[in-house]
Amino acid sequence: MANALILHGTNGSPCAHWFSWLASELKKHGYDDVRVPELPRADRPNRERYWAALQEFPYGPETVIVGHSSGATMALRILELLRPEQRVRCVAAVAPFYRDDGFGCDELVEAPFAWDVMRRQAQEIVVFGSPDDPFVSLEQVEHIAAQLHITPLIRAGSGHFSTDHGGARFRRFPDLLGVLVDSAARSDSSVQREPLNVSTQDVALPEVQVTRATPSDLAVVVDVYSRSFVPMVKGYHPDADAAIFDAGNLTAMWKKLLDVEPVFVARHSPEADPVAILALKYTGRDDIIELAKLFVVPEAQGTGVARAVADFALKFAIEEGFDAMELWTWQISHQSRRFYEKVGFVLADETGISGYPGVRAADDVTVRYVKQLH
Repeated sequence: MANALILHGTNGSPCAHWFSWLASELKKHGYDDVRVPELPRADRPNRERYWAALQEFPYGPETVIVGHSSGATMALRILELLRPEQRVRCVAAVAPFYRDDGFGCDELVEAPFAWDVMRRQAQEIVVFGSPDDPFVSLEQVEHIAAQLHITPLIRAGSGHFSTDHGGARFRRFPDLLGVLVDSAARSDSSVQREPLNVSTQDVALPEVQVTRATPSDLAVVVDVYSRSFVPMVKGYHPDADAAIFDAGNLTAMWKKLLDVEPVFVARHSPEADPVAILALKYTGRDDIIELAKLFVVPEAQGTGVARAVADFALKFAIEEGFDAMELWTWQISHQSRRFYEKVGFVLADETGISGYPGVRAADDVTVRYVKQLH
């Protein structure tokens, strides 16, 4: 039975920020038992006191534990206290800390952290942090991630992932929900697993043949783009100018790209219909190339095709003598960001705008990712 435990932070409550929303969404995704308890004396978090209130929860292979701030630290500490047979599926720690920087949480962190036990007692651990969190420094989050042998999910502009220090958008947290849904999709409770700190390179990928596109491929390239990118844009930006979806404009854009940039089509076999398209872009620098576009048809999404095509792009860049690959994606495109982070791209301290007509400025912020190739 899939169940979830959501822990609020210091002086928090079960109804604050995104907790109630996440509980409701998890139930929609098939979680039978979702609890958001009010932690005892939350003005002074204490590991033993909290554990006394939480130890009767039915922890098991389909359990997800989510925590925010001191609740995130407690979510990790729960792993130290579970019996081996209570190993859980996933812990998601949002703005966790291991050191009390004046939070009044010394009783929560004074005992040494058993990082090795934590790694054993969860199939997967995810930590979120933000460089502009006014309470939890990025150093704290990165230290925890390093001890757990994972890559932290860094979200610039998110503050403390709360309505108080992150804005009204944190009445919801779709990025976190997506992580938990992805975790459930990967999970198979009938299989005994090692702690999930494994690179996506260890996942079996489908056979995909990637070939350089020619002018004769223009129509199929535009078709894949129209079926994959256009619905995504409409989902994120419902007010975007309809002209950017016009078939004539799309055809003209891709015709220009085919003339000057490396564009590729991916198929499962030479006779099969295309399942993805890839466009790289020369930046004018000898050391870096841009992954400009990578789109997969809806029916092939989630099958490993995107990763197979991304691997091809990285191999192409290496063979061409580049030292790094960069890409830009919308800041609010959390699914795309999680994918590229899994591939090994690292968020750079640089933002821009896409400039699409009709897109609200607040939603048009793009972020840059870079992956070193050597």
